[in-house]
Amino acid sequence: MNWNAKSQYASLAALELARQYHANAPVQLKAISERLGMSRKFLVHVLIQLRSAGLVASTRGSLGGYQLARPPESISLWEVIQAVEPSSEVAGETSHSPEREAVAQVVAQAQAAYHQVLRGTSLAELLEAVNQQRDPMYFI
Repeated sequence: MNWNAKSQYASLAALELARQYHANAPVQLKAISERLGMSRKFLVHVLIQLRSAGLVASTRGSLGGYQLARPPESISLWEVIQAVEPSSEVAGETSHSPEREAVAQVVAQAQAAYHQVLRGTSLAELLEAVNQQRDPMYFI
């Protein structure tokens, strides 16, 4: 269960590309970096990994940039994290003590819940949650 800077950058960059998906034009690295307040140098490495995983497409040239390779509805947060952190499993110790076995079972349950939530959350759903937070409805 890794949630480090690389996973965060990848998730935020993918979310930004999801936000601009329907514009049907590549988003320049500079624009993503400035909008999210991220280092361009680190962001480019993350985007290359997302491209290698088939989640992002890139276009060269002055009008080039990055865009999602598939609709945001079909990309889960799990896929994004796995693209940059393929070994996001917590390794358990191999011991036969009852205490270690009990702890290993709890860790396995936590991993399963973690995976289920990330696999079940698409970029489109995440974008909808962001939009709801930006435009809260007030009732009197």
